[in-house]
Amino acid sequence: MGPFVLALGAACVASVALGCSSAPASQRSVTSPSPALASKPATLSCPALDAGNVDFAALFGVDSQVSARLARTVRFAAALERSVTELQQQASSACQVVALDLGGTPRAGEHPCQALSRRTQELKQTLGSGGFRASVSGLSCSIPTDAVASCAGECLTGQVGVVSAVNCVKTAQGECGLDILLPNASRECAAECAVSSLSRAVCTAQVDVKIGTGEVTPPEYVAMAEALRRDLPKLFGIASSLAPRGAAIAAEAVQLVDDLAASIDDLSSGRASLDRRAVTGIVLGGCVAPRLAQVVRESEKLKTALAVAAQAQASFSAP
Repeated sequence: MGPFVLALGAACVASVALGCSSAPASQRSVTSPSPALASKPATLSCPALDAGNVDFAALFGVDSQVSARLARTVRFAAALERSVTELQQQASSACQVVALDLGGTPRAGEHPCQALSRRTQELKQTLGSGGFRASVSGLSCSIPTDAVASCAGECLTGQVGVVSAVNCVKTAQGECGLDILLPNASRECAAECAVSSLSRAVCTAQVDVKIGTGEVTPPEYVAMAEALRRDLPKLFGIASSLAPRGAAIAAEAVQLVDDLAASIDDLSSGRASLDRRAVTGIVLGGCVAPRLAQVVRESEKLKTALAVAAQAQASFSAP
């Protein structure tokens, strides 16, 4: 994390004007005995970040812009965690379904996408050179335009039922493609809506399947070919469209954390002796550091969750 994650105990030693508690982070407080510093509550403690919107300005005395960014980042962290879980499940399910289409069964402890890659290679070896081919064309993934507009409006205002403008390329289904632009939204809101909508994507494609070396698919493989035409668009959509989009969102998430960490760090750095504002910044940093670290961790998990599907997809084109 950034340099704002300082040891609170060291800050207490450096400051003689403020008293610090040795309680755990969830109970830690900083008190000021001086009436001149009593414009904000004398005790600063970490709020429950899972309890909804937190007024960081009232609790820590930060300006409204930083307070809003903190609140939106907390929301984004929760949305990111939910979406990563959903996308992990979708990738695993898509691989498992196609592996079963091919007559494969995962081994104990084997990820379904690894099982699919293994089964694809086994089938190619069984059928011989040119005996198995599955290709996808015209892949198109869409997300509900109304859902994105509602997400952006709610993130900006904190109120349900408010919508914000959405600019996107429309798909054949009349919905938005994965690359969306929210001109009225903050960076945090745009990232939240992008990652939330990713798990709601629906993908369609044309699938060409060839099994066997003859002109006609052998009867024993007809059902397999039909199942692949039905199920491959989901897998290829995750691998070819959702994976690169997820990687871009992950990179944006890490940049958001870096920028916000720098803003918090600015509250507590560059002072010969720590005043209330500086110690407030240190306490604030300690409170939000776990949530910011969570964003970074979940961003890496997002990329990993989608990368396994991409590896399984590659097995179809491998010799």
